[in-house]
Amino acid sequence: MALPTIEDARQVASSFRASLPDQVSAASLTLKSKTPFKALVLREALIHRVSSLSDGAISEFDAGRWVAATILVRAVVETTALLFSLDRRVGRALRDKSDDDLTEFLRRTMVSSRTEPSLPESINVLNFIDAVEKEFPGFRRKYEELSEYAHPNWCGVLGAFSQLDRGTHTVSFKAFEPIPAKTNIAGLMSALVVAEYVYNNCASQIDLLNQAFESGEIAYAA
Repeated sequence: MALPTIEDARQVASSFRASLPDQVSAASLTLKSKTPFKALVLREALIHRVSSLSDGAISEFDAGRWVAATILVRAVVETTALLFSLDRRVGRALRDKSDDDLTEFLRRTMVSSRTEPSLPESINVLNFIDAVEKEFPGFRRKYEELSEYAHPNWCGVLGAFSQLDRGTHTVSFKAFEPIPAKTNIAGLMSALVVAEYVYNNCASQIDLLNQAFESGEIAYAA
């Protein structure tokens, strides 16, 4: 099976960009809980981030800046994993008839930080990656491969910017195309496919959550 091309990724990214929402109105949701509104706001912000990062990755691939492109793909994968986790937390709230876990999740993703002590501590991104891995085996492995370019390891330094000529014992420097570069485009496509699936599913889940609060099926402790 042929690997996806940059044109395949460009078409998907263009579709994302064309359908991005420009606002969320609290008036369209229940007044009995802020949770559905917060979940919807996070959902839309995440898909905007996915779209922006994807456009950036494609631009970098086009320019032959493979390391920068791959680092952006890694960021798309991380964002997709958070979107996936949001969808699953909303589903859990519906099953448990409680939004306690979802509320804490939103608190630690919407206004969190690793450096600002006045804000809640953010959740380790590997928790999100591992959550996706349970349903899409191989997801973490691909993330780890992308991470090799984000760090100053062989892939991200000598493997990408130097080339040894053993005959002349010289090293040339420029932005060489890494051997697995095409698979990094495939990584972008895989992330976009997962993002589209969970983004659409999350809309249905949040709508059900909104109905559950409105009907009183889930009680909200103000």
